This record gives sequence, structure tokens and C-alpha cells, in this order.
Amino acid sequence: SPGAGCVYGYGLGPGGGGWVAANWGPARGVVAATAEAWENGGDKPFAARLLAALAAGEAAGGDKRGKQSAALRVVGPEAHSEIDIRVDDHRDPLGELTRLFKLFWHERRPHFSTMPTRADPSGITDPAARTAAIDAFIASDPHRRLFDA
Repeated sequence: SPGAGCVYGYGLGPGGGGWVAANWGPARGVVAATAEAWENGGDKPFAARLLAALAAGEAAGGDKRGKQSAALRVVGPEAHSEIDIRVDDHRDPLGELTRLFKLFWHERRPHFSTMPTRADPSGITDPAARTAAIDAFIASDPHRRLFDA
């Protein structure tokens, strides 16, 4: 429970599948919109679902202090983060985070298929094998065109 001086909002998603928490007094609509976007985004990859939930919360009123920064970090089973993108001190931090996420999704994410893993600590280092692994990842990725305009 937050202290008496803390202004906060929180709620359980409509389907009971998770919590949305927010500090600094968002309108009730912010928490509800964030939770609804999360619940309705089940067909999207985890990171894209998080980004959609952030966008819905911002569209519903966001943080009462205004906008300054946004971050998206997804940690998986490997030693490195699956996604770690942060925007600080920006006029439109969520817009910039979304732009960077789209670049990451198309340009960097395929390269993760060649990185070191717990099962293969060396990763794929041979240039031809790296190219083949990236091409195979792109060809088999069901979410490759998720952000195409």
C-alpha cells in the first residue's frame, strides 16, 4: 500500500489477467484504458502489447505531471535483454520510443538469432552462417510485418 502522501492509481485488467499500476494521480480512465489495451492485445508479441498498452494509457490522459521519458525493457531466458530501449528528456517520449521500437523490430531483432545464448555461448560468428541464420529468422517470423505501414 502506498504512503498517505502518494497519489496513485491501480487496477486489475478486465479479464483478471494482470495488474496496471501508476503513480502520480492518473485519471481512472488511464488505468482502465491501459488494462483494456493489454487484455485486447493478446495476438501481439509481448513487447508490442506493452507498447500498445502504454499508448492507450497516454491517450486516456497519461501522467498528470506531463511527458518526459519512456522505456521498454523485456527480459527473457538469456543473459541479455530481448529489448531494452529508453528515451529520456523528449517532447514526445512515447512517440520516439515507438519509432525506435519499429526500427529495432525490423533492423536489429533478426540479428538476435545469431547472438550468444546459454545453450550456445559463442553464438554464430561465421559471416555466411550469420547471414543464413538472419535470413531464416526473417523468413519464418510470423510478426515480421507487424509494423509495416
